[in-house]
Amino acid sequence: MTLFEALSTVYARDADIGAHTCGPEAEHERAGLFRAEALRNAAATFGRWLATIREGQRRRAATRALLRLDDRLLADIGVSRSEIPYLVVHGLDARPVNENRLPALAGCG
Repeated sequence: MTLFEALSTVYARDADIGAHTCGPEAEHERAGLFRAEALRNAAATFGRWLATIREGQRRRAATRALLRLDDRLLADIGVSRSEIPYLVVHGLDARPVNENRLPALAGCG
């Protein structure tokens, strides 16, 4: 939801709430409620935006760290270099099963 959509929703709800009251006090109260709700929505939108930025930074850092490992170490943990971007986003357990991959041999290496 964009900030404009959030503000529009709040305005529509505020108009419904204030429909039953009249006078300058009611108008002032409705304006205050509208501003408070708009600020809460703006803060929530900013928080989600900031969380998205932080998640992207975390993923880039994890990708860089894994790409710095040599192929032998990646093979030891069961990851190929081409899988790194997918694994950083989805995790090791979400990896699709590759039927053509040879099973790891115990004690080999």
